[in-house]
Amino acid sequence: MNVMIGNEMCLLLGEKAVYWERENILFLADIHLGKAAAFRGNGVFIPEGTMDADLANVQFLIEKFKPTSCIIVGDLIHSNLSWTTEVKRKIGEWLKNCPVEVHLVLGNHDKSLLKNIDPKWPLKVHDELLIEPFLFSHYPKECLPWFVWAGHLHPKIEVKNGHDRLVLRCFQVFENYAILPTFSDFAGGSFVNKTPSNRIFAIANTTVVEI
Repeated sequence: MNVMIGNEMCLLLGEKAVYWERENILFLADIHLGKAAAFRGNGVFIPEGTMDADLANVQFLIEKFKPTSCIIVGDLIHSNLSWTTEVKRKIGEWLKNCPVEVHLVLGNHDKSLLKNIDPKWPLKVHDELLIEPFLFSHYPKECLPWFVWAGHLHPKIEVKNGHDRLVLRCFQVFENYAILPTFSDFAGGSFVNKTPSNRIFAIANTTVVEI
C-alpha cells in the first residue's frame, strides 16, 4: 500500500517491510535471528528453520525491489545465546551473498553483536542513521525536524467482528514517527489501538489495510 509518510511516498509491504522508492531503500525491523538457538540454550527445543525463513524472506524482497541498500532498524540478533557456530555461519553467508549494502541500526537485543561480529562481514553498523527527511532509530521517539522510523515494540492489533477475533501485525504511524512491525513471525508483540493521534495499517497475509 502506497502511503504518504513524513512527506515521502512509502510502500508498506505485507511482508512487514517498507520500500522507499525515491531513495531506492528497503527497510525493516526486529528479525531476531537465532531466537530458536537461544531457546535451545535454555533447554527448550525449537527448530532453527525460522531463521532460514526470515533470511529467505529478506532476500526475496531484495530480489523483488532491487534496492541500493537494506536497513535493519534494530534487533538483527536475538541474544548472546543466539551466537552458535551455525547461526554465525548463516548470517555471514547471507551478508556475503547479499547484492546490496546492509545497514544495521543497533537495537537493545544487538548488544552481543558487537562482541561477536566478524570484522569481514559487509555490515555497516550505526547507533542511528539519518537519510533526510528520515531518521532510523530502534527506539520510537520524536526528533524534529526529521521523521523517525523505529521498531522495538512489535505492534499488533486485535480486530473483532462479533465472536470472530483476529490478531494482526501492523504499522503504527504517528505525526512525527512510525513503528515498524517485527519482521520475524517468531516474535511476540505489543497490542496497540487506533486513536486520533495515530494511523494503523494492519497486515492480513500479504495485504496491508488501514484500520
